[in-house]
Amino acid sequence: MASTKTTVFISHITEEKAVAFKLKSLIQEAFSNAFPVFVSSDPTSLGGGKPWYHHILSNLPLAKVVLVLLSPESADRPWINFEAGFGQGHDSVVIPIVFRGLSFGSLDYPLKGLQGYPLSDLKQILNDLSTHMAVPVGNVDLDAASKEIEDIQTELPAKKLALEFRPTLSYPKWNCEFFIVNTGNRDVEPIEVTIWIPSAILYSPYSPAIDAAILEVRQQSANNVMSTEITYRNNREPTMPNRFSNPERLVACVSPGAPQRLQLVRPEIRYPLEEHELETPIRYRIAAKNIQPAEGIITLKDKLAVPHS
Repeated sequence: MASTKTTVFISHITEEKAVAFKLKSLIQEAFSNAFPVFVSSDPTSLGGGKPWYHHILSNLPLAKVVLVLLSPESADRPWINFEAGFGQGHDSVVIPIVFRGLSFGSLDYPLKGLQGYPLSDLKQILNDLSTHMAVPVGNVDLDAASKEIEDIQTELPAKKLALEFRPTLSYPKWNCEFFIVNTGNRDVEPIEVTIWIPSAILYSPYSPAIDAAILEVRQQSANNVMSTEITYRNNREPTMPNRFSNPERLVACVSPGAPQRLQLVRPEIRYPLEEHELETPIRYRIAAKNIQPAEGIITLKDKLAVPHS
């Protein structure tokens, strides 16, 4: 099998094919077309009239190297992981390539255990290919290629979520609201939001009388800090049909630049807080359709500062 391996296979999702095409072009230029480079979404790789699925499966075993393009959009896609696993199972060298802000630490095994590179490290990627394909790297303008790849990435579909915290002072407490914000360029459909608020800073225990299928509240200890865990579910089946006869969406699709308020999530925080209490952040996790969950923290020190008159 080893003697029949003659190609480089670039695994990617359709939305990021422009990056895969550019990487293919760079590899062909750097190695003067010394070996085939297969990109599944490229018609010249696929060939006219050939079934897409079977053509990919017939080309994967030929790959000496499989470059796996991994981004927050693609890392959890089943087909990406299938192609990577198929390559490993057929003794190909599988090299993860992370980009668009994805870190190696956020990957799952087996990809997490493989030697990989950020896409910005084009020189090392080409050197690695040179070693495995036994072909020297020719002269190529890496600075120009890097700039072109960066420009391509700015036009790619992006879904970036965060949780925004908006407190309003109403002595002796802060009335708090939370908004999902999308800093990407594509609409996002939120599924579930979990917020961890240090219980000690709450004005009173937070226990809204709402169906747990919509809003579940429980106490959770993490890092020796007792927190009130609020889990908010969107477009869910309620457990009490007499209260909610049909599933309903409590958060609309989140468009770029149009924050969506988490209805019914209005905890109250004591005023004033001690200095050490301001040091413990609020944590959150947002799960949405077809993207990796977004996790982050909200620092209280600036948010709960009262302007001096």
